[in-house]
Amino acid sequence: MQDPERTSAGALFGTFPAWRALARRQVDDCGAEYIDEQVAIISWWSGDQLRGSSEVTPGELAAGEGLVPSWGAETHNRVRVRWWRGTLNVDRQT
Repeated sequence: MQDPERTSAGALFGTFPAWRALARRQVDDCGAEYIDEQVAIISWWSGDQLRGSSEVTPGELAAGEGLVPSWGAETHNRVRVRWWRGTLNVDRQT
């Protein structure tokens, strides 16, 4: 039987080949980094419009790193951080 994650990734990158360059990390243990809250998703918003998102670790948040997107702070007015279980969720106006 084929690994469903590899099959899905192959189909996704086959349809959107440019996305392969954006893939930062391959998790072979079914997303345990997210479930164990070792990694969260940070997103930047302007009103109700999503401007971008990335992964962030608790250490980066504690150090104040990763809160400003690489393309600049002037593009958004709200930051959201979402953890798998919601333990450390953040909604902040900027």
